Amino acid sequence: MLSTGGSLVEGMPMRITAVICTGAGALFAATVFAADLPRTPWGDPDLRGTYTSDNSIGVPFERPAQFGARAELTDQEYAARVNANDEQIAKDQNPF
Repeated sequence: MLSTGGSLVEGMPMRITAVICTGAGALFAATVFAADLPRTPWGDPDLRGTYTSDNSIGVPFERPAQFGARAELTDQEYAARVNANDEQIAKDQNPF
């Protein structure tokens, strides 16, 4: 350990190591995230693609007003959802 003027300097090697590791991690992250991302002609990230809709995953962005404050579906609502899902799966599996 190092001594300066009679006082003991503790933890300095650990602090220096932490600063170096943090800097190296930030440099690595900047390099990885900047590598070959598709860009628009004006330089922004290109976010074009195919995104699923509510019908594909069954989860809307907002809670439908018809459910109010209820936490669960009724048995009839659940059965209707299962039936609609089964019909969609059958349509998706049907060859053109």
